[in-house]
Amino acid sequence: METILVVGGDSLLGYALAKKLRTGSRRTISTSRRETRLQADGVYRLDLIESLPQWVTGIAASCAFLCAAVTRIRESESNPEYARLVNVTRTVELAEALMSRGTFVVFPSSTAVFAADSGDARESSPVAPETTYGRLKAEAEQELLHRARRCRAPGGTAIVRITKVVSCSKEPFRDWLPALSAGRAIEPYSDLAFSPVSLAYAVEGLLAIARLRRTGVYHLSGATALTYSQFAFMIAEALGVDRSLIVPVPRHAAGGQGPHPVRPALDMRETSPLLGVFPQPSHEVAEQLVREYRGR
Repeated sequence: METILVVGGDSLLGYALAKKLRTGSRRTISTSRRETRLQADGVYRLDLIESLPQWVTGIAASCAFLCAAVTRIRESESNPEYARLVNVTRTVELAEALMSRGTFVVFPSSTAVFAADSGDARESSPVAPETTYGRLKAEAEQELLHRARRCRAPGGTAIVRITKVVSCSKEPFRDWLPALSAGRAIEPYSDLAFSPVSLAYAVEGLLAIARLRRTGVYHLSGATALTYSQFAFMIAEALGVDRSLIVPVPRHAAGGQGPHPVRPALDMRETSPLLGVFPQPSHEVAEQLVREYRGR
């Protein structure tokens, strides 16, 4: 039976991937650093601040998804040594150990490897990170591709840059959806752009890339860049609530800094012909988000 490894099974993407994979005939192993999660079947302990455990070198997985990471930009800025250990050093060590045994490694990356206002963001475009988080992601990408090319075993790696993955369990949408459903107003940013994709779209795209087993760089993106307030109006329409509940505000309105701007959308012209996967329309993302919320 084919074995699939999902590193970071507690993360939004890792949990959804493992759940989807377990509905099939494959043996799926996920990892967690939380002791409470280790009681579940098929969950192994892995903490990327520690040395790699012995079981990693003995596992025979056909594919591994590396979803464990420090993902908050501010956390990477405030503790760059810790972020480097997790996002580069241990991630690369783990990937190399797996690839040397023939495992194909899928590495979800970020739009943060590009400048927020860069004009061109194709799969082959030069990276230009502006944050510590983006620089670490870019370094990990480079190292993984280098290690994959020098491995003699039939493993390889896919670098998959993904725009903002939205879910009703993730901020700010876990607050927006109940508020709007109850007739309460929300204040989305009017001057912060992103290009959302649904969790289901991201999972299906990653699985399609894993099936391809071709070393390279791939993009999964929303079809357009729009502000959080524009997307909030789409959510209101999908929910069937009054648009007056959306009260757009600038990012610095409450005296806080707000999220750091990142590159919103990615060009998929090199990915789409290979996978038959195309940028996801924003209205479709909003509709899927509402269906996810109502189906909980």
